[in-house]
Amino acid sequence: MEKTKILILAANPIDTARLGLGEEYRKIQESLELSHNENLFDIKYAPDLRDEDIQQKLLSFQPHIVHFSGHGEKTGLVFSSANGKSHNVDKNALAALFKLFSQTVRCVILNACYSEDQAEVISEHIRYVIGTTTSIDDEAATKFTTGFYKALFNGQDIPTAFEFGDNAIQLANIPAQYKHKPILKNRASFSSPTPAHFSAPETYLAAYETDVFISYADHDNQTFFGMESGWISTFIQHLSALLQRQLGQAFHLHFSEANYSSLSVEKAATLLIFASQHYLHSEKQQQQAKQFLALHEKNRLFLVELMPLQLPDYLQHSPCYKFWVMDEKNEQRTLAIPKPNPNELAYYQRLDDLARCVAGCLKNLKSPPLATTQTNEGQKTVFLAEVTEDLEDRRLQLKRYLEQQGYCVLPEQFYLFNENASALMNADLKRSQWFVQLLSEQSGRGNYPVRQFEQAKAILKPDHLVQWHERDLDTTRITNSDYLALLTSGHCLAMNLIEFQAYLQDKLQTPVAKTNKSGEIPYAFVYAAPEDHELAEQVSDLLEQQGIMSALVDLSILHNPAQLCEAIKENLLICDAFILIYGQIQERWIKQNLLNAQGKAARRETPLKVAAIVNKTPPLKTSISLNLLNIPLLQCECDDLSLQTLQPIVQALQA
Repeated sequence: MEKTKILILAANPIDTARLGLGEEYRKIQESLELSHNENLFDIKYAPDLRDEDIQQKLLSFQPHIVHFSGHGEKTGLVFSSANGKSHNVDKNALAALFKLFSQTVRCVILNACYSEDQAEVISEHIRYVIGTTTSIDDEAATKFTTGFYKALFNGQDIPTAFEFGDNAIQLANIPAQYKHKPILKNRASFSSPTPAHFSAPETYLAAYETDVFISYADHDNQTFFGMESGWISTFIQHLSALLQRQLGQAFHLHFSEANYSSLSVEKAATLLIFASQHYLHSEKQQQQAKQFLALHEKNRLFLVELMPLQLPDYLQHSPCYKFWVMDEKNEQRTLAIPKPNPNELAYYQRLDDLARCVAGCLKNLKSPPLATTQTNEGQKTVFLAEVTEDLEDRRLQLKRYLEQQGYCVLPEQFYLFNENASALMNADLKRSQWFVQLLSEQSGRGNYPVRQFEQAKAILKPDHLVQWHERDLDTTRITNSDYLALLTSGHCLAMNLIEFQAYLQDKLQTPVAKTNKSGEIPYAFVYAAPEDHELAEQVSDLLEQQGIMSALVDLSILHNPAQLCEAIKENLLICDAFILIYGQIQERWIKQNLLNAQGKAARRETPLKVAAIVNKTPPLKTSISLNLLNIPLLQCECDDLSLQTLQPIVQALQA
């Protein structure tokens, strides 16, 4: 990462009062050392500056921040001439010089008396310029510098660092000597407000004051490291161009580089949030999101995730786009830092996906799709598992392909780092008919590819689980035994991705299971003791023939109490029917599990449709006598298991 370059220019001509410029520079260096961020900044000190030297200093060092310490007059700054005596440099000449460096210099600090006028003209070309209103005491100047750089070196942006510098003067308690007021000129704030008699900007949706409202934390839009504009500013430029192409007509995107807005977020059609730790720590920004969600659906709020985050509940279930990857050092990195690279395709592909989604939302708000009461029984839903970072681009490629073929692709959000990830994934798997997973040599943090597959296996039938890896994958290099078992489980296909897409197109043509009247596929959780597991598999197969999705507990965890308890709990929270197999097991086991199910069902958002006992004889057993609160209990007895045996369960689920 390119360092932020700071050029310290100091001028104290021999015919002017002595200033503590060396002490000021020492304080800057001390602040940098205390921050422990020396690797992020490069400071060059130019003492006894002459007017003929300043051009060369700027050309050779190419700084991002220029700090001038010395004397100032209302007519200009005071430099040393060739003979060491004072020489005033006209403010317009100085402004013309900085105009030549407007693409690299982002901030100019004039720590000199009467420098407000100079700051004013320089700010026509430089984003941030700091000056003083009148004279400035030597001690106050040093205090301001110390407070400013202390904040800057510890990760604060320039406006915030300015506030720290101003506060440092106040804390010093020197009102008798303090005769000036630091001022910050911010080029982004100079645009004149729109006169009241001017017409409002044209929007795509006439009912709203803006089509897309941008919300972000100032820190995430800093313009350091040689950037012509902040990361978010650049992102918005690209997004605007893509939205224009998608919508084909005028639209309004509300974005203020100063992050100040007189427009209420409640009057926006959609909200785009740049989610980061800085954003989540801002009460103002969070309140903005909550105000929007109080009036609008979650699918009208879009998230650009700059780094992996634990999102709060109110931001979950909104469309989320990851703009970060794991780099070659296995470290998390935001895409397009410090600025977009034409070869960084992941950035542009994800940006295009976001633009399509936002445009689609705006189009639906303008012309809502016709409501229909009929369920499209031909539509299929595919759960496309989250992947390791090296496969992210291929996952996006496959997702686009499936959507182009008319499939609904889940998950709609990234929930890997969410504490409710397991429950969210189970809910999405219940909505899906297929589980598709892309694998590589990387096993992922916490073995999450293995965990995803185990969850899918507990809900979907084995022949609806499809995995892929490249043909040349070398499994001998994999040392993780659990992950190696996943790759060699028999579900994984070795081919290139284009071949895999063609394979999926044929594979997914299998008829979709019959749905119930609500349009959802019924889901039954079939639970049996180890001695009755074979019978449970027969029940599961018969239910699938009737269009009912079912899941069994994996035999491998039946003797692991902790995993077994978690699997039962998760399935009882999402299933429509809980079916116990009463074969070789004792009556007490059946009753215990029925009572356990009743307790778990009390935490569900919707009631359990039915509980059932499949009682196969021999051996000869009596019916279970147990009344469950608010849960119908069916008892299906038979000598030979058949579809007729399970008909009461099927009818209850498809009613």
